[in-house]
Amino acid sequence: MARGGALEQRVRDFCARHDLLPAGSGVLLMVSGGADSMCLMHVVAAVHDGPVSVLAVDHGLRPAAADEARAVIAAAHDLGLPAQVESLGLDAGPAVLERARDARLAAAERVRAGTDLDVIATGHTLTDNAETILFRAARGTGRTGALGIAPRRDRLVRPLLGITRDETREWCRANRVAFVDDPTNHDLATARARVRSDRYSELPVMSRIFPNGDATRPA
Repeated sequence: MARGGALEQRVRDFCARHDLLPAGSGVLLMVSGGADSMCLMHVVAAVHDGPVSVLAVDHGLRPAAADEARAVIAAAHDLGLPAQVESLGLDAGPAVLERARDARLAAAERVRAGTDLDVIATGHTLTDNAETILFRAARGTGRTGALGIAPRRDRLVRPLLGITRDETREWCRANRVAFVDDPTNHDLATARARVRSDRYSELPVMSRIFPNGDATRPA
């Protein structure tokens, strides 16, 4: 279980400010095994007053993904949380990241509805928000797209949207929470990975100029 601390309090305050996790509400956590989602699992389990369940998704695109999903389930059970795996069996090919996103959200909604939970929580961070804004700006977007990721969209909530990716990794290390690093996050064949890369993106430079990320911090 997560120790109490500044990050946990920030997540609690962020959720209260945006009414993401009302007391008593049931939450389905989407946990991949990465630092962001492992931080999400431990912190929400510590701060939320209500039922919490965990979903791990194996898209079927990497051989290691099945073992990673099983590790998530074991970590969830160590916290006393019910957990399950959804295996999707996707094929590689065009728009695979978009297809994987849509398929896992559809799977999460099926699980949420079947277990009578209220919301689905993902581990999106402030860093994801900055990347999304830059990605949409480069692609071309109107004002709505440039607003970035919302803390809530219908039944989808993002409790970690007020903290950065570096902070989730630091938190996991400090709390001895194991996590994996998905190699597809660094595959420069994908536009999202190029947004993260020093080689292609302005974002690493921006993060050094604005280390607190205030320009992309949700209200």
